[in-house]
Amino acid sequence: MLTLGWLAASAVLAGVAGEAARRDATGELERQATAGAALHAAVLRSELDKQRAIPIVLAGDPDVAALLTTPSAQAVNGVDRKLERLASQTRAAVIYVLDARGLTLASSNWRASTSFVGSRYEFRPYFINAMRDAEGEFYALGTRSGRPGLYLSRRVDSADGAPLGVVVLKVEFDDLEAEWRGSGEPAWVADPGGVVLVTSIPEWRFRTTEPMDERRRRLSLT
Repeated sequence: MLTLGWLAASAVLAGVAGEAARRDATGELERQATAGAALHAAVLRSELDKQRAIPIVLAGDPDVAALLTTPSAQAVNGVDRKLERLASQTRAAVIYVLDARGLTLASSNWRASTSFVGSRYEFRPYFINAMRDAEGEFYALGTRSGRPGLYLSRRVDSADGAPLGVVVLKVEFDDLEAEWRGSGEPAWVADPGGVVLVTSIPEWRFRTTEPMDERRRRLSLT
């Protein structure tokens, strides 16, 4: 899971106004920074909650289950189009369905030259974790796009509980990061190991908030 962290820039105040004025101004800056950080956090949490719900819903979708149970050209076409519409409506970067071997059967980007259909992702942690634990979250660069994003995954089970495959949704944060830059306050989100993943300052991405030790390294890999 992502850990929210925020950094607000501190102003350097001139000394001519006196010590009391400096304290008042600093206190006001801190209050504004706290309010801004709380707003950023609320917006991000709200967006992630919406996106996390989508793989859950799709994992129970009869069309997705039918595709994974009995793949056919007709089933692929129907799910491709359903995922395409859903990605457009929800601003997901991409949504796709993997079978139990990690092969992509359907994807919202099926029309694109970079379509995921036919690609294998059995080595990706979001697939491995979902097949094992029913769900997964993993922040990484896309193997085809090279773009960073958060992968949210959910296992699809048959009526008798057998794993059929995995639904995956990728969230990219370009628009959110642009909004943060517009606010004028540097902001970032780190994983449990302290690795910065989402940030208003691109140069900070994948840097660490504290020195990386073995414990933090393990947290970042989970």
